[in-house]
Amino acid sequence: MSSIAPQELIISGVVFHGNTPFASIGDVRLHPGANKTGYIDGYIFDGQKWRSLDLVSFGAASRNFGGTGEIGSVMRKIDSIVSGRKGTPVHYELAPSGKKSRYVFRGTFPSKFQASWY
Repeated sequence: MSSIAPQELIISGVVFHGNTPFASIGDVRLHPGANKTGYIDGYIFDGQKWRSLDLVSFGAASRNFGGTGEIGSVMRKIDSIVSGRKGTPVHYELAPSGKKSRYVFRGTFPSKFQASWY
């Protein structure tokens, strides 16, 4: 029996690198992709199971790495971006291909140079 994914989760700001037996709702898990692919996969815990998290939707950091020596630095960059989004929502969406659902970040990133109009 498959559990139904919540439509929205709030990022807790906690990011694990690999498996963990202790997770709370909104925690994120990062690890190298399956089948020796050259990219990092992301998952978010919904209270019952780990669900796919679209890391590309967070922008800025590439999730690709060229070799095992680069995995750590790529994961730390992604960790920094995702943990910096603490308290923001991600939404459960169907992929454009219609084959895979995942959580997607649809927020905006504040600009360091945003003009003040008052």
